[in-house]
Amino acid sequence: MRYFLGCMLVLLMTNANAQSSLISCDGIIWDSNRKLSWSDFMASANQSIPYAAMTFESINYSYNWVDNRLHFESKTAFSPCLSWTKYQEAENLLLHEQGHFNVAEIFRRLLVKSVLENEINSSGVKSKLSTIYQDIVQQKEAFQKQYDLETDYSRDVEKQLQWSKNIEKMLRQLDQYNKESIEVDMK
Repeated sequence: MRYFLGCMLVLLMTNANAQSSLISCDGIIWDSNRKLSWSDFMASANQSIPYAAMTFESINYSYNWVDNRLHFESKTAFSPCLSWTKYQEAENLLLHEQGHFNVAEIFRRLLVKSVLENEINSSGVKSKLSTIYQDIVQQKEAFQKQYDLETDYSRDVEKQLQWSKNIEKMLRQLDQYNKESIEVDMK
C-alpha cells in the first residue's frame, strides 16, 4: 500500500537474532521469476493505520568511474523486515503489493535508461546521477500514489487486474533496460 522512498545504499538488513533463528531480513532483489509471498512480510502489522499491508521497496544504485568510463549498478529491493500485512489470506492484496514492487522495478529500468541517455561528465557525475535519481524517485512516488488511488488499495478487483496487466506490459516494454550493471562513456 505505502511505499518506501528509495535510498542510495543497498538494503541488507539483518535481525540481531538472525543467527539463532531461521528468519532472514536480507533484502529481496527483484526477479521476474520470484514473486512475493505473504511469508516475505515479516514485520508486525501497524494496527494504528488503516492500510491492510505495507510494502517497503527501494531503488538502490552505486557507481564508480575510471578515466572517462562510468560503471553504474542498480537494483530494486524489497525489505521483508519493514513490510507487513494484516490479512495473509487476501490474494488480491498480495497481487497489489507485488504491483508496488514491480512498479519500483519499472522505475529502476527508467533510471538505467536515463543514465544511458544523459550526457554525464566526470566533473559532475555525482551531482548528475543524484539529480537523475531524485527525478526518478519522484516519478515513482507519484505513480505509486496513482496506483493506490485507482485500485482503491486493491479493493477494486477489476481495476487491480487492469493495473497488474499494465504494469507487466510496462516491464516488458522496458526489458532492454533490465540491466543491473551498465557502462557509459562520459563526456
